[in-house]
Amino acid sequence: VVLNNLGIIYKNLNQTSDAIACYNQALAIYENSGDKRTYAATLNHLGNLYNKVQDYQKSVDYFNQALAIRKSLVDQAGIAATSRDMAELFMQQKNYSRALPLLQLAVETGNHIKDLELVISSNLGLSKVYSAKGNFAKALEYFTRYAEGKDRMLNEESIRKMADMQVRYETVQLEKEVNYLNQDNKLKALEIERNNLELKRQRMVIYTVV
Repeated sequence: VVLNNLGIIYKNLNQTSDAIACYNQALAIYENSGDKRTYAATLNHLGNLYNKVQDYQKSVDYFNQALAIRKSLVDQAGIAATSRDMAELFMQQKNYSRALPLLQLAVETGNHIKDLELVISSNLGLSKVYSAKGNFAKALEYFTRYAEGKDRMLNEESIRKMADMQVRYETVQLEKEVNYLNQDNKLKALEIERNNLELKRQRMVIYTVV
């Protein structure tokens, strides 16, 4: 996990060679551990990285390995994600006939498993493919779907943020109330202790007088 996370950091910093080195180290660990799901995810990361540096043959090899494992695990989300990423590779090579069915699979699966991000990115890819093929009506159709999905995701994110703010506010108010009650209980306890001391003092006075 540490190596994969480090690979992601290097990738985000555009330090591709360092990211590839981390993922290659991670591969050996996950292969020996038998963690096929994470092993496939690491292969997919490498496929994306080699695509980024335009080493298309290595990219295809890693994607195919990831896809084979994900199919063996019946990992629908993983299969769809790898299909989308492979489509991106074929789009860069202008091999739109191979990209098209992969993106269609990704959209279909994304809708089935309710993965909005997958659907959005795949619809954008379909829009680009149809535009490149000169089918501008289809390109507009899928771009519209992409835009609608993006708006929906932003709305859902806004709702989540508002809900989070509400929970935070209610939590703060509850903590204040608890602190107030605790303080009130402390005051009551002190009052009871003071009364007990006063009662004890009075008894001592009475005992002394007697």
